[in-house]
Amino acid sequence: MASQDSGPVLLTPGTVVGKTEPVIGGGTQTWPRDPEDVPIAMWDSGTFVMELINLHMSPKKLQLTESQQKTVNDNPEALLAVAQQPPCIKVGTYRGTQLAITKMYELVESK
Repeated sequence: MASQDSGPVLLTPGTVVGKTEPVIGGGTQTWPRDPEDVPIAMWDSGTFVMELINLHMSPKKLQLTESQQKTVNDNPEALLAVAQQPPCIKVGTYRGTQLAITKMYELVESK
């Protein structure tokens, strides 16, 4: 919780990981230092999409010529030659990948 002097606290890994906080009813709890140990069942859709945008991994609108549009209409797989691959994430975890794929599937399925 933020005091009136400091304004809101941004929840970033630096403000949560390893931090000790008071618990309602007395005592304290310490957030895990290893992100793999943080109990996250699913991701917020808005946060997930914003991270994809920040990492320049979000889908982009393709500017196709009339000839390319005709080719894509005849053979949609031809679009793969025109589309650019997004950059790869160099470091990740199995759990993070599993959460990301599950969230992306939910977003596609809901559209």
